Amino acid sequence: MWNYTRIPNNILRNSNGLSHAEFRFLCCIYSMTIGFQRNTCRLNNAQISEMTSLSVSKVKKYRQKLESEGFIQCNKDKGSYKYQIKTLPSGTDKITLRDKAINPKDTVYQGAKETIKENLKKDDLFCEFKKNYPANKYDDDAVLDAWQSITEEEQQLIVGSMGYAKEYWQLSDNKFIPYASNYLLKGYFRKEEIILPYKRELSIQKEEKMKKEYYLQAEADAASEDEVMEFISAIKQNLNKRKQQKNHDLK
Repeated sequence: MWNYTRIPNNILRNSNGLSHAEFRFLCCIYSMTIGFQRNTCRLNNAQISEMTSLSVSKVKKYRQKLESEGFIQCNKDKGSYKYQIKTLPSGTDKITLRDKAINPKDTVYQGAKETIKENLKKDDLFCEFKKNYPANKYDDDAVLDAWQSITEEEQQLIVGSMGYAKEYWQLSDNKFIPYASNYLLKGYFRKEEIILPYKRELSIQKEEKMKKEYYLQAEADAASEDEVMEFISAIKQNLNKRKQQKNHDLK
């Protein structure tokens, strides 16, 4: 089920010796693994910092604590880290997790991922988003999952307002552009600086459309040249009759 994450009660109800910061870190890993029905996820320190509001400099410390306590397993991978949850929620035997113990070469998971990528190539909204989002902040695999977790209405909103998002980022010389997956998952596209000018644009477009429809309808309802001439002729005849009647009365 999208937008929900199953976390074990013993994690939620007991502190397990974790600080608030460490607990937030753990919940972040749960949401990016179990939350997407997968056993692992790849994240760098900056992404975790954005999702948890934890200091980037402290991420390493929290990661080491969770790993030493047996909550997660972590391996460095291409400039980021590959995380795996070790304490799974009850009933996960009913969730199809892509575990290397079951699939040594990750063939099932990789096949599903490739299918998703192929399908998204046909998704005009996704292609438009990928084309316009800053390439240096586009975290490929995480974006695929994030895009599928939001509604079609949100997807249309994100793509439509991208120009205003870029204008907003340029105010700070593009120093604070979030990773694409966080832009989607954390709802950064709903910032007032982005959404308000976009809504004004939609309002103007709607007003222009209504005006155009009004004038087209007025033109369609307008009398033809023959009808106008017939109407003028009828008025003249009526005036002449009145004039004749008036002259008759004067006699």
